[in-house]
Amino acid sequence: MLLFTAILTAGLIYILIQPAGNAQTIYFKLKDTQIVTGFVPEIQYTKIPDPLIPTGGKDACDAVDVLNPSVVQKDGVYYNYYSGYDGEAWRTGLATSKDGIAWEKEETPVIDLSPAGWDSAYIAANGSAIRVENSVYYYYQGLNKDTKKTRIGLAVSADGYSFAKENQPVLTAGGLEAWDASTVGDPYVLLHNGCFYMYYLGVDFNKNQRIGIAMSRDGKTWTKHSENPILDLGVTGSFDEKALGEPCVFYRYPFFYMLYTGTAADNTRDIGCAYSIDGINWKKLNSDGIFAGRDPDAWDGAVICDPAVLTAPEGDRVTVWYGGGSAAEAAQDLNGQIGMFTMKLLNGWRSDTFDPNTFETISTLPLSLVLHGAYRLEGEDSKKFCWVKPQAQVELYRSKDAVTVRGYLPAKSHLKANQHKDVVTLTFTINGEPANRLTLKENEKFTQKIDLGHINEGDSYVLEIKTETGFKPSDIGDSGDSRELSFQLYYIG
Repeated sequence: MLLFTAILTAGLIYILIQPAGNAQTIYFKLKDTQIVTGFVPEIQYTKIPDPLIPTGGKDACDAVDVLNPSVVQKDGVYYNYYSGYDGEAWRTGLATSKDGIAWEKEETPVIDLSPAGWDSAYIAANGSAIRVENSVYYYYQGLNKDTKKTRIGLAVSADGYSFAKENQPVLTAGGLEAWDASTVGDPYVLLHNGCFYMYYLGVDFNKNQRIGIAMSRDGKTWTKHSENPILDLGVTGSFDEKALGEPCVFYRYPFFYMLYTGTAADNTRDIGCAYSIDGINWKKLNSDGIFAGRDPDAWDGAVICDPAVLTAPEGDRVTVWYGGGSAAEAAQDLNGQIGMFTMKLLNGWRSDTFDPNTFETISTLPLSLVLHGAYRLEGEDSKKFCWVKPQAQVELYRSKDAVTVRGYLPAKSHLKANQHKDVVTLTFTINGEPANRLTLKENEKFTQKIDLGHINEGDSYVLEIKTETGFKPSDIGDSGDSRELSFQLYYIG
């Protein structure tokens, strides 16, 4: 059977976590479905001119800023969990509505700073609410008094008003070299095909802001995706060249859509839109921001940020609540209020702006064949191959006594880029156990037949193929290609 008759699909199902020796093999598994690729979605945006939720009175917990809306529906009522700033601290307030436009605030916050612990300083807000059966899960950003580190926590409510916090954060920063080593925040949680997906902001120690994704089966224990970050800063001159964050993701066949906040060089903020077939690989739709031509003297003339939609919107019109302000400040004192706009997802597709480098042109992926670590398919239609990074993993199901792998190893390029090496070794493992080993000094096509006698028929197993080195053709003068390449695969079956 041919592996490379499709690499992209229209949805995510789950992350598979399977033992592999003393380590774990972790990757996202995609949905088996037929999709239409090669077209760019077209969207119309319509903004209500006036704010819907203003700041509170002088002594209110939201006297200075009202931002970060997150809306769910429960028993015919809209619940808007928003961030309120009183000049000293951020807390989570609640406003309710019967139509999503006219809102009535609760007098006291529903999420406040803890007396001690990981969310005891400055902020317990900037969150994402989601309906889980009859409960409301609210993921929020908290800051510790001692470490000054921002993390993501969870509070759960049965009635939408009274919340019980988890004792510890559910998502923390990465290691010292990680893209999210300094901060994780801005959570936005999507429940899709029975699994939870959290899109979130990560900041490294160089203060670079990017967006990543994590997955959970229960909404409490999370696994970060190995390919993070999934959305990066824009190019010089774009509306998101300085910073980006506050993602908001929803699904409309055949695309996932992400609204996110971008910060320009002058600290003004706007919302951008990106789209994806698999929820991981994203293409930005605009470089200027959705509302780039707005009146700079309007209530949201300096800042439009914090988009939020209902967890499971339906139809071609999507309602978006957002935060806006008239002062281009970094975090607060924006004169922040909450507004609303709508998105109309047009039925037609724009073929004039098709970018062939955006997605693979294949449309089907069998569930049993999921390759992780590969670049897009290349070559003529009848001779497709896939470039792979130094490590690839694929889940298969045993239907015969052996699996055959065919490919090409450019050993000379490896040795040119890694001059301390004398040979290039390609290793094959099954569920983390050594299977085959190939050592080369010259460029060579290879065929490896791997025995599966120890795997029961019908059982799944993880085949891993990896090298110790990779190379960038641009670094060694082979071509202008700046990808980290390792080997090519033609066939697994």
